[in-house]
Amino acid sequence: MRNSLSLAKARFGTLGSSLLGLLLLFPPVAWGQIVSVEAEGRYWFPALSGKVKVSASTVVGSEVDLKDDLGMEGENTFDGEVAVRFLSRNRLRASAVHIDLDGDQSVPRTFQFGGQIFNVSTPVQSSLDLTMYRVAYEFDFIKNPLGFLGIVVEARLLDGEVHLRAPSVSLDERKKVFLPLPGLGLVGRIDLPVPSLPWLRPSVTAEVAGVTIGQQGTFVDATAAVRFALVRLPLFSLEIAGGYRYVTLRVEGSDNLGELTLRGPFALVAVTF
Repeated sequence: MRNSLSLAKARFGTLGSSLLGLLLLFPPVAWGQIVSVEAEGRYWFPALSGKVKVSASTVVGSEVDLKDDLGMEGENTFDGEVAVRFLSRNRLRASAVHIDLDGDQSVPRTFQFGGQIFNVSTPVQSSLDLTMYRVAYEFDFIKNPLGFLGIVVEARLLDGEVHLRAPSVSLDERKKVFLPLPGLGLVGRIDLPVPSLPWLRPSVTAEVAGVTIGQQGTFVDATAAVRFALVRLPLFSLEIAGGYRYVTLRVEGSDNLGELTLRGPFALVAVTF
Protein backbone atom coordinates (compact mmCIF):
# COMPACT_ATOMS: atom_id res chain seq x y z
CA MET A 1 0.00 0.00 0.00
CA ARG A 2 2.83 2.40 0.88
CA ASN A 3 4.48 1.67 -2.46
CA SER A 4 1.19 2.46 -4.23
CA LEU A 5 0.84 5.80 -2.45
CA SER A 6 4.49 6.69 -3.02
CA LEU A 7 4.25 5.90 -6.73
CA ALA A 8 1.02 7.89 -7.11
CA LYS A 9 2.51 10.87 -5.28
CA ALA A 10 5.68 10.70 -7.38
CA ARG A 11 3.70 10.67 -10.63
CA PHE A 12 1.48 13.51 -9.44
CA GLY A 13 4.62 15.48 -8.57
CA THR A 14 6.05 14.84 -12.02
CA LEU A 15 2.85 16.08 -13.67
CA GLY A 16 2.88 19.20 -11.52
CA SER A 17 6.52 19.94 -12.21
CA SER A 18 6.02 19.51 -15.95
CA LEU A 19 3.02 21.84 -16.05
CA LEU A 20 4.70 24.52 -13.96
CA GLY A 21 7.79 24.19 -16.14
CA LEU A 22 5.68 25.00 -19.18
CA LEU A 23 4.37 28.08 -17.40
CA LEU A 24 7.91 29.37 -16.96
CA LEU A 25 8.31 29.34 -20.74
CA PHE A 26 5.43 31.77 -21.23
CA PRO A 27 6.43 35.36 -22.05
CA PRO A 28 5.79 37.85 -19.24
CA VAL A 29 2.74 39.34 -20.93
CA ALA A 30 1.04 35.93 -20.84
CA TRP A 31 1.12 35.86 -17.05
CA GLY A 32 -1.39 38.67 -17.01
CA GLN A 33 -3.87 36.36 -18.73
CA ILE A 34 -3.54 33.52 -16.21
CA VAL A 35 -6.05 33.84 -13.41
CA SER A 36 -4.87 30.98 -11.20
CA VAL A 37 -2.78 27.88 -10.75
CA GLU A 38 -4.62 25.11 -8.91
CA ALA A 39 -3.44 21.90 -7.24
CA GLU A 40 -5.46 19.31 -5.39
CA GLY A 41 -4.82 16.00 -3.70
CA ARG A 42 -7.47 13.39 -3.03
CA TYR A 43 -7.40 10.36 -0.72
CA TRP A 44 -9.92 7.80 -1.93
CA PHE A 45 -11.52 4.86 -0.10
CA PRO A 46 -12.91 2.71 -2.94
CA ALA A 47 -14.76 -0.62 -2.93
CA LEU A 48 -13.91 -2.98 -5.78
CA SER A 49 -15.72 -5.18 -8.29
CA GLY A 50 -14.49 -6.55 -11.60
CA LYS A 51 -13.43 -9.48 -13.72
CA VAL A 52 -10.83 -10.42 -16.32
CA LYS A 53 -10.60 -12.91 -19.17
CA VAL A 54 -7.26 -13.61 -20.84
CA SER A 55 -7.09 -16.01 -23.77
CA ALA A 56 -4.18 -17.70 -25.54
CA SER A 57 -3.87 -18.19 -29.29
CA THR A 58 -5.79 -21.49 -29.27
CA VAL A 59 -7.49 -21.42 -25.86
CA VAL A 60 -10.33 -19.12 -24.80
CA GLY A 61 -9.86 -17.99 -21.22
CA SER A 62 -12.37 -18.09 -18.39
CA GLU A 63 -14.00 -15.03 -16.85
CA VAL A 64 -12.24 -14.63 -13.50
CA ASP A 65 -13.85 -12.54 -10.76
CA LEU A 66 -11.31 -10.31 -9.02
CA LYS A 67 -12.97 -10.62 -5.60
CA ASP A 68 -14.62 -14.06 -5.57
CA ASP A 69 -11.97 -16.01 -7.48
CA LEU A 70 -8.79 -14.10 -6.60
CA GLY A 71 -9.62 -12.51 -3.24
CA MET A 72 -8.77 -8.94 -4.25
CA GLU A 73 -10.18 -6.08 -2.17
CA GLY A 74 -10.31 -2.33 -2.75
CA GLU A 75 -7.37 -0.43 -1.26
CA ASN A 76 -7.21 3.25 -0.36
CA THR A 77 -5.29 5.32 -2.87
CA PHE A 78 -4.05 8.87 -3.49
CA ASP A 79 -4.48 10.86 -6.68
CA GLY A 80 -3.89 14.46 -7.63
CA GLU A 81 -4.53 17.11 -10.25
CA VAL A 82 -2.84 20.33 -11.32
CA ALA A 83 -4.57 22.94 -13.47
CA VAL A 84 -4.07 26.39 -14.97
CA ARG A 85 -7.12 28.61 -15.34
CA PHE A 86 -6.78 31.42 -17.88
CA LEU A 87 -9.02 34.00 -19.52
CA SER A 88 -11.54 33.35 -16.73
CA ARG A 89 -13.43 30.53 -18.46
CA ASN A 90 -10.62 28.17 -19.54
CA ARG A 91 -8.67 25.49 -17.68
CA LEU A 92 -5.89 23.10 -18.69
CA ARG A 93 -5.79 20.07 -16.38
CA ALA A 94 -3.48 17.09 -15.78
CA SER A 95 -3.95 14.26 -13.32
CA ALA A 96 -2.97 10.70 -12.49
CA VAL A 97 -4.25 7.93 -10.24
CA HIS A 98 -2.53 4.64 -9.44
CA ILE A 99 -4.46 1.51 -8.43
CA ASP A 100 -2.50 -1.35 -6.84
CA LEU A 101 -4.57 -4.40 -5.82
CA ASP A 102 -3.45 -7.79 -4.48
CA GLY A 103 -5.05 -11.14 -3.74
CA ASP A 104 -3.75 -14.32 -2.13
CA GLN A 105 -6.08 -17.29 -1.70
CA SER A 106 -6.81 -20.85 -2.79
CA VAL A 107 -9.05 -20.46 -5.82
CA PRO A 108 -12.64 -21.75 -5.35
CA ARG A 109 -12.93 -23.17 -8.87
CA THR A 110 -10.88 -24.25 -11.87
CA PHE A 111 -10.31 -21.63 -14.56
CA GLN A 112 -8.08 -20.85 -17.53
CA PHE A 113 -6.01 -17.68 -17.68
CA GLY A 114 -3.63 -16.95 -20.55
CA GLY A 115 -3.58 -20.57 -21.67
CA GLN A 116 -2.74 -21.86 -18.18
CA ILE A 117 -5.14 -23.95 -16.08
CA PHE A 118 -5.45 -22.97 -12.41
CA ASN A 119 -7.16 -25.90 -10.67
CA VAL A 120 -9.59 -25.60 -7.79
CA SER A 121 -7.93 -25.21 -4.35
CA THR A 122 -4.60 -24.10 -5.86
CA PRO A 123 -3.04 -21.24 -3.83
CA VAL A 124 -2.86 -18.28 -6.23
CA GLN A 125 -1.17 -14.93 -5.68
CA SER A 126 -2.58 -12.18 -7.88
CA SER A 127 -2.04 -8.49 -8.53
CA LEU A 128 -3.64 -5.73 -10.56
CA ASP A 129 -1.49 -2.67 -11.26
CA LEU A 130 -3.21 0.16 -13.12
CA THR A 131 -2.26 3.79 -13.70
CA MET A 132 -4.75 6.18 -15.31
CA TYR A 133 -3.29 9.39 -16.76
CA ARG A 134 -5.50 12.28 -17.84
CA VAL A 135 -5.04 15.57 -19.67
CA ALA A 136 -8.07 17.79 -20.28
CA TYR A 137 -9.26 21.15 -21.50
CA GLU A 138 -12.26 22.73 -19.77
CA PHE A 139 -14.36 25.62 -21.05
CA ASP A 140 -16.95 27.12 -18.70
CA PHE A 141 -19.75 28.26 -21.00
CA ILE A 142 -21.80 29.46 -18.01
CA LYS A 143 -19.98 31.45 -15.34
CA ASN A 144 -21.37 33.89 -12.77
CA PRO A 145 -20.91 34.76 -9.07
CA LEU A 146 -22.95 31.71 -8.05
CA GLY A 147 -20.86 29.15 -9.93
CA PHE A 148 -20.16 27.73 -13.36
CA LEU A 149 -21.00 24.95 -15.81
CA GLY A 150 -18.42 23.75 -18.31
CA ILE A 151 -17.62 21.17 -20.95
CA VAL A 152 -14.49 19.00 -20.74
CA VAL A 153 -12.55 17.50 -23.65
CA GLU A 154 -9.99 14.98 -22.47
CA ALA A 155 -7.60 12.17 -23.29
CA ARG A 156 -6.80 9.31 -20.92
CA LEU A 157 -4.10 6.69 -21.01
CA LEU A 158 -4.64 3.38 -19.21
CA ASP A 159 -1.44 1.50 -18.40
CA GLY A 160 -1.97 -1.72 -16.47
CA GLU A 161 -1.10 -5.34 -15.81
CA VAL A 162 -2.86 -8.36 -14.31
CA HIS A 163 -0.51 -11.00 -12.89
CA LEU A 164 -1.38 -14.47 -11.54
CA ARG A 165 1.16 -16.75 -9.83
CA ALA A 166 0.82 -20.25 -8.37
CA PRO A 167 4.32 -21.11 -7.09
CA SER A 168 3.27 -24.54 -5.77
CA VAL A 169 2.53 -25.74 -9.33
CA SER A 170 4.99 -23.46 -11.19
CA LEU A 171 2.35 -21.32 -12.93
CA ASP A 172 3.04 -17.68 -13.75
CA GLU A 173 0.95 -15.70 -16.23
CA ARG A 174 0.36 -12.00 -16.87
CA LYS A 175 -1.47 -9.70 -19.25
CA LYS A 176 -0.58 -6.08 -19.99
CA VAL A 177 -2.99 -3.35 -21.13
CA PHE A 178 -1.99 -0.06 -22.75
CA LEU A 179 -4.99 1.84 -24.06
CA PRO A 180 -5.56 5.52 -24.95
CA LEU A 181 -9.13 6.77 -24.58
CA PRO A 182 -10.61 10.14 -25.66
CA GLY A 183 -13.46 11.51 -23.61
CA LEU A 184 -16.08 14.22 -23.12
CA GLY A 185 -17.62 15.47 -19.92
CA LEU A 186 -19.45 18.12 -17.95
CA VAL A 187 -18.28 19.88 -14.81
CA GLY A 188 -20.09 22.33 -12.57
CA ARG A 189 -19.99 24.17 -9.28
CA ILE A 190 -22.70 25.94 -7.26
CA ASP A 191 -21.67 28.29 -4.46
CA LEU A 192 -23.86 28.33 -1.36
CA PRO A 193 -23.25 31.64 0.44
CA VAL A 194 -23.64 31.67 4.23
CA PRO A 195 -24.24 35.31 5.27
CA SER A 196 -23.08 34.71 8.84
CA LEU A 197 -19.86 33.01 7.64
CA PRO A 198 -18.94 34.69 4.34
CA TRP A 199 -15.35 33.43 4.49
CA LEU A 200 -16.45 29.76 4.55
CA ARG A 201 -18.02 29.84 1.08
CA PRO A 202 -19.43 26.29 0.90
CA SER A 203 -20.09 24.90 -2.56
CA VAL A 204 -21.26 21.76 -4.32
CA THR A 205 -19.23 20.43 -7.25
CA ALA A 206 -19.92 17.62 -9.70
CA GLU A 207 -18.18 16.20 -12.75
CA VAL A 208 -18.84 13.31 -15.10
CA ALA A 209 -16.68 12.27 -18.04
CA GLY A 210 -16.50 9.21 -20.20
CA VAL A 211 -16.30 7.56 -23.58
CA THR A 212 -17.48 4.44 -25.33
CA ILE A 213 -15.84 3.08 -28.47
CA GLY A 214 -17.82 -0.10 -28.94
CA GLN A 215 -16.34 -3.28 -27.51
CA GLN A 216 -12.81 -1.90 -27.46
CA GLY A 217 -13.34 0.33 -24.46
CA THR A 218 -15.84 2.07 -22.20
CA PHE A 219 -14.95 4.43 -19.40
CA VAL A 220 -16.99 6.54 -16.96
CA ASP A 221 -15.60 8.71 -14.15
CA ALA A 222 -18.08 10.63 -11.97
CA THR A 223 -17.53 12.66 -8.80
CA ALA A 224 -19.60 14.84 -6.49
CA ALA A 225 -18.34 16.80 -3.49
CA VAL A 226 -19.08 19.48 -0.92
CA ARG A 227 -16.24 22.01 -0.53
CA PHE A 228 -15.38 24.58 2.15
CA ALA A 229 -12.87 27.43 2.04
CA LEU A 230 -10.52 27.44 5.05
CA VAL A 231 -8.31 30.29 3.81
CA ARG A 232 -9.22 32.87 1.17
CA LEU A 233 -6.70 35.63 0.48
CA PRO A 234 -6.08 37.74 -2.66
CA LEU A 235 -3.17 35.55 -3.77
CA PHE A 236 -3.90 32.24 -2.08
CA SER A 237 -6.83 30.04 -1.05
CA LEU A 238 -7.15 26.68 0.67
CA GLU A 239 -10.19 24.43 0.44
CA ILE A 240 -11.16 21.07 1.88
CA ALA A 241 -13.82 18.76 0.50
CA GLY A 242 -15.56 15.48 1.04
CA GLY A 243 -17.30 13.56 -1.70
CA TYR A 244 -17.95 10.36 -3.61
CA ARG A 245 -16.27 9.00 -6.75
CA TYR A 246 -17.45 6.30 -9.16
CA VAL A 247 -15.13 4.90 -11.85
CA THR A 248 -15.98 2.05 -14.19
CA LEU A 249 -13.88 0.63 -17.01
CA ARG A 250 -14.48 -2.09 -19.58
CA VAL A 251 -11.93 -3.19 -22.19
CA GLU A 252 -12.62 -6.06 -24.59
CA GLY A 253 -11.07 -7.57 -27.72
CA SER A 254 -9.69 -10.81 -29.20
CA ASP A 255 -11.41 -12.98 -26.57
CA ASN A 256 -9.89 -10.88 -23.80
CA LEU A 257 -11.90 -8.89 -21.28
CA GLY A 258 -11.20 -6.51 -18.45
CA GLU A 259 -13.86 -4.95 -16.21
CA LEU A 260 -13.18 -2.84 -13.16
CA THR A 261 -15.48 -0.69 -11.01
CA LEU A 262 -14.25 1.40 -8.08
CA ARG A 263 -16.64 3.45 -5.96
CA GLY A 264 -16.39 5.13 -2.61
CA PRO A 265 -15.93 8.32 -0.56
CA PHE A 266 -12.90 10.59 -0.67
CA ALA A 267 -11.34 13.51 1.19
CA LEU A 268 -9.70 16.35 -0.76
CA VAL A 269 -7.44 19.34 -0.16
CA ALA A 270 -7.15 22.04 -2.86
CA VAL A 271 -4.80 25.02 -3.08
CA THR A 272 -5.21 27.92 -5.54
CA PHE A 273 -2.62 30.60 -6.29
